[in-house]
Amino acid sequence: MIYQIVTLGTPFYKKELIEVCKAYPEIKFKRVGDVDKDYPVLYLYYGKTAGSSHYQGTLDLAELARQKQILPIAPSAPEFTQNIPKSIRNLNGFFLNDERAVHALKNYILAFFGIVNTNRKVFISYRRVDSEELAHQLFDALTKLKYHPFLDSYSIQPGVDFQQYLRHELNDTELIVVLNTEHFNESEFTKEEVNIANELRIPILQVKFNPSVKMDILAMSQVMDSRKTITARKHFGDAFINKITLAIEQMRAQSYLFKRKNVITSLNKQFSTFGLVLQEAGGFLRNDVTHEIFYPLTHIPQSTDLFQTEEFFESIPLFATYTKKVIYNGSYCREDIKRHLKWLNRHLPVKLFSIND
Repeated sequence: MIYQIVTLGTPFYKKELIEVCKAYPEIKFKRVGDVDKDYPVLYLYYGKTAGSSHYQGTLDLAELARQKQILPIAPSAPEFTQNIPKSIRNLNGFFLNDERAVHALKNYILAFFGIVNTNRKVFISYRRVDSEELAHQLFDALTKLKYHPFLDSYSIQPGVDFQQYLRHELNDTELIVVLNTEHFNESEFTKEEVNIANELRIPILQVKFNPSVKMDILAMSQVMDSRKTITARKHFGDAFINKITLAIEQMRAQSYLFKRKNVITSLNKQFSTFGLVLQEAGGFLRNDVTHEIFYPLTHIPQSTDLFQTEEFFESIPLFATYTKKVIYNGSYCREDIKRHLKWLNRHLPVKLFSIND
């Protein structure tokens, strides 16, 4: 599969964007006249500024907007109003103004083409006695960046099973941020969070502070050694918070692929016990003996996932007679969510299959 990117207007940070997309050779940057209509395309419109020789030519920007094939880009809100044409100004624009935003744009592109999913959940693991203020700062920063951070003090309602919710959210997250502080390993909760991450192969960004404890992390991990002192009430500047969120943006696509591989590997093991082999094709798996096709998810399914999967498979008539299934890891799934998923299985054409059942 080839995925095409076309830049319009006066691009900025284009070299940096091309560089971070090099890890995905299926993504090609093309000129307007070289677009292959047989493959998906996303137009990035930066706006025409004074002296620019770049323009969209005969492209109908409003039509591209209706087809959801164009993303307006500006460094800030004033420039958006000044440089983005009225025909696409109603779209929610993307503000590209620093290195973190370049990685965020890369992740948007990967999600647009379905190379990664749109799950933006980040689990923050921390000790209140050491790092409560930093955890809250990180929660606020990630929320502003349109992530869905999980923080126990904000995300769990009173009167619910605390541990059940924690475990469910861990399984449903793309990435865990561990604030590794002096007393981190003295809590049964935080130790279990790391253990579950290792069990489910959930990637971890470990932010270490002095003095810090040694942790045995088996899952994909990145370490950010802050070399800073920390207290429960210490407030950090924007530069340090931005450094953490940049690391999250950099890890996000790799984290998704890591979790996806674990789901696929588990399914392959189950099929191999019956002497069957699955084949990967275009983002899904197929078995021509059992006449089944599988779409892997790295989070607990929702009804919208099943709808999107059905649309995806309908676009491939070759497999119209195959049984369509969404595969996922249902470990630690909440009981109320399990009941909902069973209900969906009884009523929808796309079926659910948990690799741990």
